[in-house]
Amino acid sequence: ISSAGLLQMVAQAWVEASFPETVHDEMTGFDYRPYLLATTSLNGTLATGYFAATNATVCDNTMHMAIGSAGERKYKLKHTKSSVLKLDEARNHLGILHQEQENFEAELHKWANVKVSDKQWVEVMEIIIPSPIDEKEAKKAYTRALNKRENLNNVYHNDSMANTWKGTGLGVIQAVNTFAHHYAEIRGAKSDNANSLRVQRNNEKRVKGEFADLDMATIDALTKVLDKPELVTV
Repeated sequence: ISSAGLLQMVAQAWVEASFPETVHDEMTGFDYRPYLLATTSLNGTLATGYFAATNATVCDNTMHMAIGSAGERKYKLKHTKSSVLKLDEARNHLGILHQEQENFEAELHKWANVKVSDKQWVEVMEIIIPSPIDEKEAKKAYTRALNKRENLNNVYHNDSMANTWKGTGLGVIQAVNTFAHHYAEIRGAKSDNANSLRVQRNNEKRVKGEFADLDMATIDALTKVLDKPELVTV
């Protein structure tokens, strides 16, 4: 058991079971740990569910890169008083952690071998964070969007949690994921509670599958950019 906790005034709960040791991938130098996340709730906000995912230990990020098998790594059932007892059914459906390791490693190698130019990175950012709206129309929104893009770009180029893989698809995915976990704005946070509030928000996003959605959106944006024909000037 690598983590467990309660959210929303103890109405939501999760338990995470993971490999006891970190897996090191020799090709990429990426350290990670597959895990199984079980979630449930008393207030109907979460279905009882089991999810196979991976933790990138370099930055303590939840990652879901093996989207081709996402349906096989997720199991939900209607919340009833007996739903949490269907562990054998969930185990058979998911294939548990060893399959997750194989899936993640395959995606890790795939995206590490995909070259991404600086121009393509800017195009990916344009999809993920569209160009700021006209400054005269909404100055606050303009500044917020501009700062978000600047900070994300800094993570990609300069942050040791992501720039090790800069220039590859893996670097793009890791940069966006790292930014979301560690640097994205936490509204309502103050200097004395920012860290604890970020941990709480990250756990909320994790049990809701929002980080999985983020990784899928990043891969979708990256694929769109890579599929675009390069303009050749003569």
